[in-house]
Amino acid sequence: QVNAYSTITNSQLSKISREQNDDGARISQDGVDVTHVTRRTAISAAFCSVSILISLPQSSHAACLMGDTSPDCIGVYKMPMDHRALSYVDTPEKLAKFAPDVRWVPPVRYPKSYSEAKRELDSLQKRCAALDGLVLGGNLTKVGIEILDMVPRLTVDGRVVIQDLNDAKASTGVDLSMKAYRAESAHVELLNKLGQCDILIGQALGGQLGAPAPAQIQILSDVKEANALFEEFMNSIPRDFNPGNEKG
Repeated sequence: QVNAYSTITNSQLSKISREQNDDGARISQDGVDVTHVTRRTAISAAFCSVSILISLPQSSHAACLMGDTSPDCIGVYKMPMDHRALSYVDTPEKLAKFAPDVRWVPPVRYPKSYSEAKRELDSLQKRCAALDGLVLGGNLTKVGIEILDMVPRLTVDGRVVIQDLNDAKASTGVDLSMKAYRAESAHVELLNKLGQCDILIGQALGGQLGAPAPAQIQILSDVKEANALFEEFMNSIPRDFNPGNEKG
């Protein structure tokens, strides 16, 4: 099944951490500009994303930016907000040059620290667990909007956590690269599953899945799988880890 969210793995973006601070500037963990480390990979990913976006049909429902929680974004292609792709869509004026029919929203903000990302992930997991009740209540539009809101935050929180685990040997002397690999794999699977839920909900709202009851059953099954994957992801993150660049 095609994923509504175009994703790029954390390995492809390794060493591009803390892409934005309060002023929107990109910084690296050690204060060194490391853009060159992944320049070719990141540019390739951005080119692919922008190429897909500008080749979509000229319709206001053809695509949305990640972070747009409008109901008409449920089930449609999401333009990823990655480091290089961001330079094409970070202002309304730039987006208008490439995709004038796509609605602009502010870029997704990154958490400032590992601990902030971990706290938000705990909150997101509770919100994901609550989706079951919304599906059973038949409010599929609300479920879709919740997923639209959660996925961008889950994406950036996960990247920060995984990047800090990858950098643990340099910052703390402890090699957590295998834990980072496990977390990254679980993170990608979780995002893919939520993307599938997004598409399924869009199809249900468009009447493509037939009667409401069978559609709810299909969506509920995917939501339950997403919750299991969320649990797996959270279990892959060390509970007591403290990056060397954080106090406490």
